[in-house]
Amino acid sequence: MTFELPVVETASLTAWCKMHLGSPAESELFRTGHLTRVIGTRLADGREVVVRVRPPATRIAACTEVQRRLFESGYPCPQPLAGPALLGAHEATAESYIPGGAMLPDSERTAQPFAAALAQLVHLAPPPGQVPSLAPAPAWAAWNHSRGGLWPRPEDLDADLNEAGGPGWIDEAGRAARQKLREGRDQAVIGHGDWITDNLRWHGSRLLVAYDWDSLITDSEAVIAGLAAAIYRYPELTTVTETREFLDAYATARRRPFDPGELQRCWAAGVWTRAFDAKQQHAAGQAVTTLTQDEADERLHQAGLHYAAATPRQSRTVNPAAAANAQLHGPSLPRHCSTTCNAPGRADQLSPIPTPSHGGGLPTVAFHARRGLEGREHLGLYVDAVAALAGIALAPSAGVLFRPLVFSAWDSATRNDATTVVDSSDNPARTPVPRQVTSQLIPAASAMTVCRVTLRRRVYP
Repeated sequence: MTFELPVVETASLTAWCKMHLGSPAESELFRTGHLTRVIGTRLADGREVVVRVRPPATRIAACTEVQRRLFESGYPCPQPLAGPALLGAHEATAESYIPGGAMLPDSERTAQPFAAALAQLVHLAPPPGQVPSLAPAPAWAAWNHSRGGLWPRPEDLDADLNEAGGPGWIDEAGRAARQKLREGRDQAVIGHGDWITDNLRWHGSRLLVAYDWDSLITDSEAVIAGLAAAIYRYPELTTVTETREFLDAYATARRRPFDPGELQRCWAAGVWTRAFDAKQQHAAGQAVTTLTQDEADERLHQAGLHYAAATPRQSRTVNPAAAANAQLHGPSLPRHCSTTCNAPGRADQLSPIPTPSHGGGLPTVAFHARRGLEGREHLGLYVDAVAALAGIALAPSAGVLFRPLVFSAWDSATRNDATTVVDSSDNPARTPVPRQVTSQLIPAASAMTVCRVTLRRRVYP
């Protein structure tokens, strides 16, 4: 069964307006809505208002109160005029009508105006303790819901997403993101949980009005910013780069950077909402378009997370001896990695199998390195140090003869193979200064050689 918007008869609307606004509805300006029936109405006294009608919910009164306080503080939102009050079997509110405005600011896709307007909202909103509870949050933001199972129940689909089989990678992405969000102990604030293009109108680069105040939520600022950063371009899909730019702009607007844990939770919140939408699309029998497995991988990487997909892209064989010796350490790994002996597999399934160098040959490690989602990100592999005798690591100053390594990378965007020899004195061809650096210890299958490999993500302008 699909969700159906409330049916509002003209006579019922006219009577409601007369009772709660002091003037009956005279004509209809527009009628639209997704989860709420939204009706633009001209009253007999000449005022133009918007009446919003939806199923009754206790949180609506709290949303209306926060909206009222934001309006009084000067924030660009409609003025609440009446309600919530019953209209038949449903609940209605009325607010002032603010026509006009552009769908996008003058800067169009630039994240800064979107992020700054949200940061201002959070700053001006009352503390959660001063208003009634905004719980439960809308399903797409309800990562901390109290229902059983991973997924909350959608508001516009009569289905239990936890009973909808597959795709496994969506469930794994949502589960990993939810676990990361549970690590947070940040102070709760009030923000907008559906900060998307459809709910905003602009005059130049200034926000003219924000709509959909039923989507207010109480959560950490990291979650509120992270949700918006992942979806603000909707109905277009927000890219990873745009999400990063949004978070940077939000931190600038609030005049305080996110600490590393907060930033990871920002990214995790974005994974949660995109994965929820993807799961709902799948359950409804639609093509999954809101998130791809590659993008889930990239966004989880930014959140400091890795997960094993339930549906691998390709089966793989593992060398048991190498797997036993390959103890992986550190916070992250390159995505879509494989070894010289294995088919491409998940990053966290990597079992590097360097060729032993007893005869003086070159130890070889192969990585299946993926070009960035927008063709601008590349992975460079560098050796910091290669030295060990009988399992004892030796520093470069000890006079160890460093052995070169051969790195083989396959670019899935261009289908090109590339092999380079890099020695431990860090003499590869120079490329632009890295913006992000992660390190990984990869012990070789032979105890005679230990390779410390630094993976630097280089972003080209």
